[in-house]
Amino acid sequence: MKIDELDIEIIYRERKSICIRIQEDNKIKILVPNGISDKIIYEVVEKKLSWIENKIERNNQRMLNRKVKHGIDGEEYLYLGELYTLKIILDKRGKNNIRIEEKEIILNCKDLNKTKYMIEKFYRKLALDLIEERVKIHSERLKLSYGSVKVRTQKRRWASCTYNNDLIFNWKCIMAPLDVIDYIVIHELCHTVHKNHSSEYWDYVRKIMPNYKEKELWLKDNGYNLELF
Repeated sequence: MKIDELDIEIIYRERKSICIRIQEDNKIKILVPNGISDKIIYEVVEKKLSWIENKIERNNQRMLNRKVKHGIDGEEYLYLGELYTLKIILDKRGKNNIRIEEKEIILNCKDLNKTKYMIEKFYRKLALDLIEERVKIHSERLKLSYGSVKVRTQKRRWASCTYNNDLIFNWKCIMAPLDVIDYIVIHELCHTVHKNHSSEYWDYVRKIMPNYKEKELWLKDNGYNLELF
């Protein structure tokens, strides 16, 4: 693989070092300090070319292994790190509803074309209800205050904390195990104290959750699979 074959975006910022990020779609973002020459950027990328190739190959393999779902009976869906089987009951005269019973997601519907919409709406509600509960539990335990809690679709992050301490979570994290969700919640609550990812911030996270790196690794290795459709 040659450098000119890569999909690269160079972003200049006030920073001290060059950082290369490989996205899931294999686009490459290179964060560089203002004033760095193209020659230096090229040399850094060239040295990292083998690492970049490995990352791209890993992304490609993950995409091949990802099971595309269609909202049909018998499919398996992740919820809190466990697989649940979708059971669809078509009843054109009944009411649309969806619920979890034991290891099944039971969906009653009048129109099979609405199943995907119903499943995503259900997951969004599950996410908001659980995350609100976990934020409340951890904020009270840690004596930290926050603004609102919302869930949204976010492509590149699991959660964020605004300047006003409003917490925004990717609803897809409801598919992760509870301890991983707790890490995401704690990560954002810590941003109500430290707004950046400084060493003080990570020391604070480590004090609250000493094994937080295990949760980060889980997200890194499995996050690509937290998708519905």
